[in-house]
Amino acid sequence: MFGQYLHRQLQFLYGWTSDLDIQSFLTPHTSSSASSSVLFRQNQEDVEISIVLRPKLFSLARRNNIPSMHLADFCELVEEISHFTYLTFCLQRQKRVSLLDLELQGEIDKYLLSSQGFASEKQLFERIFERSAYRQGMSIPMLHRYQLANHLGGKFIRKMGLHHGRGGFSSSLLQKLRWFYRRPSLEKWAHIEKTENL
Repeated sequence: MFGQYLHRQLQFLYGWTSDLDIQSFLTPHTSSSASSSVLFRQNQEDVEISIVLRPKLFSLARRNNIPSMHLADFCELVEEISHFTYLTFCLQRQKRVSLLDLELQGEIDKYLLSSQGFASEKQLFERIFERSAYRQGMSIPMLHRYQLANHLGGKFIRKMGLHHGRGGFSSSLLQKLRWFYRRPSLEKWAHIEKTENL
């Protein structure tokens, strides 16, 4: 299914696998106008995760082929699957993760996968990183977190030389992506701000 395909794509990019069937974590939202999200709850005994998608995205994620879809819907779906993928990666390794970590990785992942699935899209980098629209009603801290993640994600993509949206993923590039994926938060942010070329 398409959701599984995206999950596998992200796992390939970052060089890890799991036995989790992402389809069993997908849940349709009761409202078509509500935004998608990943719900997470952890206590001393277990962890609960659910990917709650708008009905349209839920249907697309369960398709048995690669569906035709708009860039905005694709990015929203990839971002939620990215959150799930990175969160489960960190849980398996007992790696600390913040909300900003999740949002930053989501920004990077939606560009990386969009650059493959929407290679002919004009000004892809600008659409994702320079013309971002944020949903109404967010708290100020949440809005700032989204804006910072978008800013850092754009800087990362530029410094990786990927902002032209062309080409595939070389072994050298994959090595750099996988190295970055595994860094602690502060090291990631410092690396983006200080390093000209990764």
